[in-house]
Amino acid sequence: MKQRRYCAQLLTLLIISATLFAQKPTGNHRMEIIPDPVEASYRKQNMRISRESGVPLALYRVDYPLKGTAASPEAQSRQY
Repeated sequence: MKQRRYCAQLLTLLIISATLFAQKPTGNHRMEIIPDPVEASYRKQNMRISRESGVPLALYRVDYPLKGTAASPEAQSRQY
């Protein structure tokens, strides 16, 4: 009888202690990766361009062979 009562008390204690640790989900942590906001864009040739700023968001075919590799980096990037 004592063992049965002891087991019932232990089970009750375990159930109560498990519910005490339940918490609401917290906000974003500093170490959490938050996805970038979706930005409206359009595709032109081999680029994806932002509708808001007109700046290229992505360049495709980056393995494209460049003409005149001795040119300045800006001249090389304009070949895309």
